[in-house]
Amino acid sequence: LRAGANIYNLVDEMRRFAKQEQPHYEIKLTSVIDALERLLHFIRFDHLFKSRKIIKEFENIPLIPLNEEKFGQVMINLLRNAAQATQEYHGEIILRVLSHLNHVQIDVEDNGCGISEGDLEKIWEPFFTTKGDDGTGLGLDICRRIVEEHHGTLTCRSELHRGSTFTIHLPIPQSA
Repeated sequence: LRAGANIYNLVDEMRRFAKQEQPHYEIKLTSVIDALERLLHFIRFDHLFKSRKIIKEFENIPLIPLNEEKFGQVMINLLRNAAQATQEYHGEIILRVLSHLNHVQIDVEDNGCGISEGDLEKIWEPFFTTKGDDGTGLGLDICRRIVEEHHGTLTCRSELHRGSTFTIHLPIPQSA
Protein backbone atom coordinates (compact mmCIF):
# COMPACT_ATOMS: atom_id res chain seq x y z
CA LEU A 1 0.00 0.00 0.00
CA ARG A 2 2.79 2.43 0.96
CA ALA A 3 4.79 1.55 -2.18
CA GLY A 4 1.72 2.26 -4.31
CA ALA A 5 1.30 5.64 -2.63
CA ASN A 6 4.96 6.45 -3.29
CA ILE A 7 4.59 5.58 -6.98
CA TYR A 8 1.43 7.69 -7.21
CA ASN A 9 3.24 10.64 -5.56
CA LEU A 10 6.14 10.36 -7.99
CA VAL A 11 3.84 10.29 -11.02
CA ASP A 12 1.86 13.23 -9.60
CA GLU A 13 5.08 15.15 -9.04
CA MET A 14 6.18 14.49 -12.64
CA ARG A 15 2.77 15.67 -13.88
CA ARG A 16 3.07 18.85 -11.77
CA PHE A 17 6.58 19.35 -13.12
CA ALA A 18 5.42 19.04 -16.72
CA LYS A 19 2.53 21.46 -16.19
CA GLN A 20 4.53 23.85 -13.95
CA GLU A 21 1.78 23.59 -11.30
CA GLN A 22 2.08 24.83 -7.74
CA PRO A 23 1.87 22.29 -4.89
CA HIS A 24 -1.40 21.42 -3.17
CA TYR A 25 -0.35 19.44 -0.14
CA GLU A 26 -0.60 19.85 3.59
CA ILE A 27 2.38 20.98 5.62
CA LYS A 28 2.41 20.45 9.39
CA LEU A 29 4.93 20.49 12.22
CA THR A 30 6.78 17.19 12.00
CA SER A 31 9.73 15.46 13.62
CA VAL A 32 12.38 15.01 10.91
CA ILE A 33 14.00 12.26 12.99
CA ASP A 34 10.74 10.29 13.30
CA ALA A 35 10.06 10.75 9.57
CA LEU A 36 13.56 9.51 8.71
CA GLU A 37 13.27 6.51 11.05
CA ARG A 38 9.98 5.50 9.36
CA LEU A 39 11.60 5.96 5.96
CA LEU A 40 14.67 3.90 6.88
CA HIS A 41 12.38 1.13 8.12
CA PHE A 42 10.57 1.22 4.78
CA ILE A 43 13.63 1.26 2.49
CA ARG A 44 15.33 -1.67 4.20
CA PHE A 45 13.30 -3.83 1.80
CA ASP A 46 14.92 -2.16 -1.23
CA HIS A 47 17.62 -4.43 -2.70
CA LEU A 48 20.00 -1.47 -3.13
CA PHE A 49 20.30 -1.04 0.63
CA LYS A 50 20.84 -4.69 1.53
CA SER A 51 24.52 -4.50 0.55
CA ARG A 52 25.26 -0.95 1.72
CA LYS A 53 25.79 0.45 5.17
CA ILE A 54 23.68 3.39 6.35
CA ILE A 55 25.19 5.33 9.23
CA LYS A 56 22.82 7.57 11.18
CA GLU A 57 24.15 10.70 12.87
CA PHE A 58 21.06 12.38 14.32
CA GLU A 59 20.98 15.40 16.63
CA ASN A 60 17.83 16.19 18.57
CA ILE A 61 16.05 18.92 16.62
CA PRO A 62 12.79 20.86 16.93
CA LEU A 63 9.67 20.11 14.90
CA ILE A 64 9.65 21.82 11.52
CA PRO A 65 6.93 22.49 8.92
CA LEU A 66 6.94 19.54 6.54
CA ASN A 67 4.82 17.40 4.28
CA GLU A 68 6.13 14.00 5.32
CA GLU A 69 5.19 12.26 2.06
CA LYS A 70 6.97 14.85 -0.10
CA PHE A 71 9.94 14.91 2.29
CA GLY A 72 10.05 11.11 2.06
CA GLN A 73 10.02 11.31 -1.72
CA VAL A 74 13.05 13.62 -1.63
CA MET A 75 14.91 11.43 0.85
CA ILE A 76 14.20 8.19 -1.03
CA ASN A 77 15.56 9.76 -4.21
CA LEU A 78 18.70 11.08 -2.50
CA LEU A 79 19.32 7.80 -0.64
CA ARG A 80 18.77 5.68 -3.77
CA ASN A 81 21.11 7.93 -5.75
CA ALA A 82 23.73 7.52 -3.02
CA ALA A 83 23.29 3.75 -3.02
CA GLN A 84 23.56 3.61 -6.82
CA ALA A 85 26.76 5.67 -6.69
CA THR A 86 28.43 3.28 -4.24
CA GLN A 87 29.84 -0.21 -4.63
CA GLU A 88 28.03 -3.22 -3.27
CA TYR A 89 29.35 -4.33 0.15
CA HIS A 90 31.70 -1.32 0.32
CA GLY A 91 29.11 1.43 0.02
CA GLU A 92 28.55 3.67 3.00
CA ILE A 93 25.88 6.31 3.26
CA ILE A 94 25.90 8.75 6.14
CA LEU A 95 22.52 10.26 6.96
CA ARG A 96 23.21 13.27 9.16
CA VAL A 97 20.74 15.63 10.83
CA LEU A 98 22.03 18.78 12.54
CA SER A 99 20.27 21.66 14.22
CA HIS A 100 21.47 25.21 13.68
CA LEU A 101 20.13 28.47 15.08
CA ASN A 102 17.46 29.01 12.44
CA HIS A 103 17.52 25.89 10.27
CA VAL A 104 17.85 22.12 10.20
CA GLN A 105 20.58 20.57 8.04
CA ILE A 106 20.11 17.11 6.55
CA ASP A 107 23.08 15.54 4.75
CA VAL A 108 23.10 12.44 2.58
CA GLU A 109 26.79 11.64 2.16
CA ASP A 110 28.18 8.69 0.23
CA ASN A 111 31.60 7.21 -0.49
CA GLY A 112 30.70 6.55 -4.11
CA CYS A 113 31.97 7.54 -7.52
CA GLY A 114 31.35 11.27 -7.11
CA ILE A 115 30.26 13.76 -9.75
CA SER A 116 32.67 15.47 -12.12
CA GLU A 117 33.06 19.23 -11.81
CA GLY A 118 31.62 19.65 -15.30
CA ASP A 119 28.46 17.71 -14.39
CA LEU A 120 27.94 19.24 -10.94
CA GLU A 121 25.78 22.15 -12.17
CA LYS A 122 24.07 20.03 -14.84
CA ILE A 123 22.61 17.59 -12.28
CA TRP A 124 19.86 20.12 -11.51
CA GLU A 125 18.80 20.45 -15.15
CA PRO A 126 15.67 18.56 -16.21
CA PHE A 127 16.44 15.38 -18.17
CA PHE A 128 20.19 15.43 -17.44
CA THR A 129 21.29 12.04 -16.16
CA THR A 130 24.53 10.16 -15.69
CA LYS A 131 22.62 6.87 -15.38
CA GLY A 132 22.02 6.25 -19.09
CA ASP A 133 18.77 4.38 -19.72
CA ASP A 134 18.32 3.81 -15.97
CA GLY A 135 17.60 7.46 -15.21
CA THR A 136 15.02 10.05 -16.27
CA GLY A 137 16.98 13.10 -15.21
CA LEU A 138 13.97 14.42 -13.30
CA GLY A 139 14.70 13.23 -9.78
CA LEU A 140 17.02 15.97 -8.54
CA ASP A 141 15.06 18.76 -10.20
CA ILE A 142 11.87 17.50 -8.54
CA CYS A 143 13.69 17.11 -5.21
CA ARG A 144 15.01 20.65 -5.37
CA ARG A 145 11.54 21.97 -6.21
CA ILE A 146 9.95 20.14 -3.26
CA VAL A 147 12.64 21.43 -0.87
CA GLU A 148 12.14 24.97 -2.16
CA GLU A 149 8.37 24.59 -1.67
CA HIS A 150 9.27 23.93 1.99
CA HIS A 151 11.26 27.24 1.96
CA GLY A 152 14.54 25.34 2.04
CA THR A 153 17.56 24.73 -0.15
CA LEU A 154 19.15 21.63 -1.66
CA THR A 155 22.82 21.71 -2.63
CA CYS A 156 25.53 19.25 -3.58
CA ARG A 157 29.27 19.07 -3.17
CA SER A 158 31.20 16.23 -4.68
CA GLU A 159 34.66 14.95 -5.41
CA LEU A 160 35.23 12.50 -8.22
CA HIS A 161 36.07 8.97 -6.96
CA ARG A 162 35.49 10.07 -3.33
CA GLY A 163 31.75 10.63 -3.08
CA SER A 164 29.04 13.24 -2.85
CA THR A 165 27.10 15.04 -0.16
CA PHE A 166 23.62 16.38 -0.80
CA THR A 167 22.57 18.92 1.83
CA ILE A 168 19.08 20.12 2.64
CA HIS A 169 18.52 23.20 4.78
CA LEU A 170 14.98 23.66 6.13
CA PRO A 171 13.88 26.60 8.28
CA ILE A 172 13.03 26.22 11.96
CA PRO A 173 9.94 28.27 12.86
CA GLN A 174 10.77 31.26 15.07
CA SER A 175 8.41 30.01 17.77
CA ALA A 176 10.19 26.62 18.00
